Amino acid sequence: ELERIFVLSGCLGKAIQDIYNYQRVCYQKEYIQKILERMGSGVITVNNREEIIIFNPKAEDILKRKAVDLVGRTADVLPRVITDMIRETVREGKVYRRHEVASEADGLFLEVDTYGLHSAGGEIIGGVVLLDDISVKKELSKEKKRGEKLQTLNELVGRMAHELRNPLVSVRTFTQLMKESTNIPVQIMLI
Repeated sequence: ELERIFVLSGCLGKAIQDIYNYQRVCYQKEYIQKILERMGSGVITVNNREEIIIFNPKAEDILKRKAVDLVGRTADVLPRVITDMIRETVREGKVYRRHEVASEADGLFLEVDTYGLHSAGGEIIGGVVLLDDISVKKELSKEKKRGEKLQTLNELVGRMAHELRNPLVSVRTFTQLMKESTNIPVQIMLI
């Protein structure tokens, strides 16, 4: 009976250790979930079959799609340009850093980073995509360029007006002097 109690206490110790490890994993999962919820960038992770595993709230905001509709589905449900980048990252190990993409169909300008996820053995087991919406920044840049063009045009028109005004002032002065010195009508003199 002592041997049974010894085996039982070993199993009980193992069960307690498993419970402790399970609670740690749950805590870490909740902690990571809170980080993902509060991130300023959209985060999408996929496995090696290109199935979406994580789709954080910021990614929902940027792409205007719900995580519940996408998690578990392949990356084909995402905008084409993002799907292509995911494929290149997962299949070929290609990494993108601060790569700007435009999704005309969705009206988005994005800055995208991709990273491969590797196992301890070095195999690609998935990928991570970070998305930042730079549409507002692009629009401000366009407005700035438009303003610079208008400023250049205003300077050109101002210089042209100045260059035209100088000879016209001379002609006006000359005609006034001629009018005062002679009785010839000004209209005839200009012809």
